[in-house]
Order: sequence, then C-alpha cells, then structure tokens
Amino acid sequence: VALFSDYYCPYCRVLTKTLARIEAESRGGIAVAWHELPLLGEGSDLAARAALAAKRQGAYPAFQERLMKSAFRPTDAYLADMAAAIGVDLDRLRADMTGPAVTEDLRTSSALARVFGFVGTPAMVIGRTVVQGQADEAAILAIAEEERKENWASRCLDT
Repeated sequence: VALFSDYYCPYCRVLTKTLARIEAESRGGIAVAWHELPLLGEGSDLAARAALAAKRQGAYPAFQERLMKSAFRPTDAYLADMAAAIGVDLDRLRADMTGPAVTEDLRTSSALARVFGFVGTPAMVIGRTVVQGQADEAAILAIAEEERKENWASRCLDT
C-alpha cells in the first residue's frame, strides 16, 4: 500500500492510524509506503518536511504518530518540543527540513501523485488499485486480498 497524505487532512489522520494498525497486525503481509503530499498550505509543507527530516534520524514512525495526534504548529518552540520528545537532534532536523534530500522526497511524491491523477488526500495505491479518498479497514483488506488472488506481484516481476 502506498499512502499519500497531508498532516492537516482529518481523513488522513484516520487512515494513517488504520494503515499503521493493518501493517502491524499483518506481520509482514501488508507493507505501507508513506508519501507526504502537503496540499493544504505552508503548515502542511512544514509538517511534511519535519517528518521527512525526522526520517533521516530513524524517527519517522514516532514523529508521524505524535504529529497525527496533535495539531502541528510550525514554530521553533514546537519543533524543539517534538525533537526532544522523540529523541532527535533539533539542529539536524532543522537543516534536513530545507535540505536537498527532503525536497527531492517531496518532489518524488508529488510526481507520483500526478501520475496516479490524485487531486487530494488521502489517496492510496493498493497493489494495482488506485483509491482516492477515505477507505475503511474492510475495504482496504478486501482490495489487498483481491490483488493477492490476481497474483499481481509475480506479473509485475515478469515484465
């Protein structure tokens, strides 16, 4: 599953929790690739950059979980509190937020979103199935199961 989300999107918050739980409970049966797609303004962009910068310190899951439970406030004090809470180096976080690697990650996610025709968040790709908008756990699992039945992974490897 590839999820494209925005930290300011309330539907993304619900779907992120659902997918994190599905991934954990599947014990390797379902993997999630998280893509930042900040569409809702400057705060969204800063939150995405902070999450991707935290990823460079191995703290993406902790940052994502904390951020999805609170409102991101793009201030130095808020970033300092977040960095301390998840155990990342604040100076490195700030530098990485504006660095080329984070910028490239955002460009890549944006380009992928354009390829799939996503016009908003949340949006995801489950195997070969594109889903725009909110989906519940039952729908996600049903799509994943159908993709497995169709054996799409082996077909992709053959091409």
